[in-house]
Amino acid sequence: MNGRRLSLVILAVLVLLAFGGQALFATGSSEKKVKNFAYFIPHQGNSFMAGLAQNIADAGKAQGVNVKVYTADNDPAKQNSQVDEAIAQKVDGIMLEPASFDGLTSAVKAVLAAKIPIITVHESVANQELCASFVGIDMKQIGVQRMTQVAKDLGGHGNIAHVEGGLGHPAQIAIGEGGVSVLQQNPGMKVIFEGTGNWVAPDAMSLVENWMSTGKQIDAIVCDNDGMAMGVVQALRAANKIGKIKVYGGDAPPEAMKAIKAGEEAASIYVDSKIEAQLAVKTMIAVAEGKTVDKLVLVPLVTITKDNVDQYLK
Repeated sequence: MNGRRLSLVILAVLVLLAFGGQALFATGSSEKKVKNFAYFIPHQGNSFMAGLAQNIADAGKAQGVNVKVYTADNDPAKQNSQVDEAIAQKVDGIMLEPASFDGLTSAVKAVLAAKIPIITVHESVANQELCASFVGIDMKQIGVQRMTQVAKDLGGHGNIAHVEGGLGHPAQIAIGEGGVSVLQQNPGMKVIFEGTGNWVAPDAMSLVENWMSTGKQIDAIVCDNDGMAMGVVQALRAANKIGKIKVYGGDAPPEAMKAIKAGEEAASIYVDSKIEAQLAVKTMIAVAEGKTVDKLVLVPLVTITKDNVDQYLK
């Protein structure tokens, strides 16, 4: 009897261990897997773009996902290769800020063919309808708000020089269209110079130096971002023309706000990249989980001038 009872006890223990082991295994397998996302940014050549990349990574950590950031150095071909790399790694979702409006069309299709969810961030693509959502800003509205401020400051009359971003870039196209719509309503304002500063200070500085060397009257210089506006400020400072020519930017990072407060820049359009990053990651998570999201998620824009800069300068 004792031997039989011992055998039964051992058998019972083994059964419990077997079922317990299965339960533990089942529990482990049902644990929520941490999602891995890829974020593609055209460049980090100015403080806003570098800050947006960092904010995306930080927002990922805060929301419990991993985000790997890829920088394309403004090269659509490089960005296409980076997307291919992410597809091969079987990431759980792709957040794309295109280096070219129509240069990532095949990449978007490749992502979808691999059954990986994709959204665009900050800027859209030519085949945007294939993406689950766009999270960012109304680029055209940046051009509208900024040129409206220029018209107000100049009283609707004056010569304008326009420092564009990279030609063909989605932001350059949309911002330009917004500005033109305001200029059409203000025939007294004329664009006498226009050229690309490639989003960076050195190129914008060199461009404006050439324009000033012609001796033509320039009343305002409008830049598609503040990375270039800071280069323009340097050129005006060297030419002793600070305050004589008004400078306008976009993005309004801290250094631009300081320039506005100091009277070196007239105005900029503020984009809160932290809010943009948080919304982007939140939307990507929802899409990856199969939830329905809004096709358009917009971050509000604020025109920053000397009158309100202290409210935003931190």
